[in-house]
Amino acid sequence: MDVYFHMVRAYFKARSQYRKNFFCSILIAIPYQVTSIAVLYGVFSAFHTMDGWSYIEIVFLGSLLNLVTGLANGLFKHMRYLENDIISGNLDIFLVRPRTLFFQIMIQEIDLFSILGMGVPNLLIVIVCLSKMGICWSLRKVIFIGEVILFGVLFWGCVFSLIGVLAFWFYRTNHVCMTFIYSVQDFVQYPISIYNKIIIFFLSCIFPVAFVNYYPLVFLRMDKLYYAEIAMAVILLAAAALVYLLWKRGLSRYQGTGS
Repeated sequence: MDVYFHMVRAYFKARSQYRKNFFCSILIAIPYQVTSIAVLYGVFSAFHTMDGWSYIEIVFLGSLLNLVTGLANGLFKHMRYLENDIISGNLDIFLVRPRTLFFQIMIQEIDLFSILGMGVPNLLIVIVCLSKMGICWSLRKVIFIGEVILFGVLFWGCVFSLIGVLAFWFYRTNHVCMTFIYSVQDFVQYPISIYNKIIIFFLSCIFPVAFVNYYPLVFLRMDKLYYAEIAMAVILLAAAALVYLLWKRGLSRYQGTGS
């Protein structure tokens, strides 16, 4: 962990050498958040509720999703672009170093724009939304929210890692996979109860992204946190196991550049 935080500090110092560009790249994400909330407010000014969900709750769903994807992209971004190292043969450089390969690739690039530009503003929005939902708070529920955020970051980290690992077989995977993921994210910006059963099954069981934001709020309102925690643990273990198995299999077939 000392090496990891040392790399983060070094990356931060490198980016902060161009301070105006660094801070502008972060601040430019704020209008996007404001515009999204304003558009949603315009929709709710006409319909007031969406399948029984209030405006604040819908904002919470979108903000929590943006929070965890922003943090995950900031920490696991280079895994998404593993295809570049595989095609160019740069993966050979990591293989000869006396550090865990996955760890080396993960810390190759820390995307501070995603962490500070997407993560921090959406964290503030999530906190404001939670304070206005009329939830009777306790230490147990506060810890649960932390668990949900951690689960979301690790879940998307597994997804981004899976995109990179698939490049061992298909080479160019990032663009195609991210196009699909962006499409799926549009569905979970809203409560999945508004969709038909096939879509609900897909978002709950096949690609369980609904457990990142929708189901945690459902179980929080029902005060049944234990069920959500079990589901999140099972999903995360299954996702991590899938990535690990494909990672080992992919490395076994990697041949390098031969030079």
